[in-house]
Amino acid sequence: AVGQQNAASGPDVLARTDADHLAAGRASAAAAIVAPVATSGATIDPALLSDTVLREAVEHITVNEVVVDDADETKVGENASARIAYTLRGQLNHVQLRVNRLPNTWGVLRHWQLAEDLAVPVIIETNVDTIASGRLGAATIPVSGPGLQGFPQHRFMLYPGVYHVTGIDSPWIRAVRDVAVDDNRTRYLSETSPTAQVWYEPTAALWDRVRSDADRQARACAAAGADMVVKRCPMAMAQRNDRGTLRVVTMPTITSLGAVQTEYRADGTTAPMWQFQSATNGEFTYTGGGKVEAGHEPFVTNGSVRFTPDGQQVTVQLASR
Repeated sequence: AVGQQNAASGPDVLARTDADHLAAGRASAAAAIVAPVATSGATIDPALLSDTVLREAVEHITVNEVVVDDADETKVGENASARIAYTLRGQLNHVQLRVNRLPNTWGVLRHWQLAEDLAVPVIIETNVDTIASGRLGAATIPVSGPGLQGFPQHRFMLYPGVYHVTGIDSPWIRAVRDVAVDDNRTRYLSETSPTAQVWYEPTAALWDRVRSDADRQARACAAAGADMVVKRCPMAMAQRNDRGTLRVVTMPTITSLGAVQTEYRADGTTAPMWQFQSATNGEFTYTGGGKVEAGHEPFVTNGSVRFTPDGQQVTVQLASR
């Protein structure tokens, strides 16, 4: 009877029960066995380790095997090692968890306590550095800029699973991806190795906004003539200030819009990640004056797009380059 009781409450059973709860979407039941512990500098948000979030996962883990070889040799106050094998998206994970042996009851009944859990640290990168959050189901998650460009990385803990991650709700940009979170994908996290990258794409509304704002600004540069702000106007227009009256005849066609590599600067002078450029030339004319004869010149448009932190507003700005 003692042997049966000890076997029924052994470390393998405890670890298996914890893993089975996660496989069934029961986050709170797993947390009741062992509370999640932050690792690798991650933060813990109870809302992200809840039943609601885990049950919304597109896929849960499948527990293949739980083995503890050293239970009988583990003395009170020492740790046994539970080896858990689970599968997610066809990828096999092997995780070892410590299980503490507690003092016996009545001298013979063994007790165990799971010392580690299966939650893992996660980094989700996006290509809009001014937007610091995204959505995981109904929950809000922190996001990071590209680590390879030096942007600060914001780790948080999640239970293993495949999650539907989206960007913020914005009329200008959209980001959607199913992200697989498990031990294999997070074991070797570094400053430059994210769990996943959820990239924003421009909407039709943003394309229209960029083209209309670039058109308006280019024409304003021409109208300003010698008084134009050089760094905010097409380079071809700003090269000389003695050509008389300028007029845009044809606007260049903007065909490139999206994120580019931008190095992070802690002093706040980081260049905008989102930039646009034209693939064809436009044309402007000038009336001439003095030693300058009337004529015409081709020009291109380049510039940047900045987003407010809530993603609701954008600023489009031409640049002289």
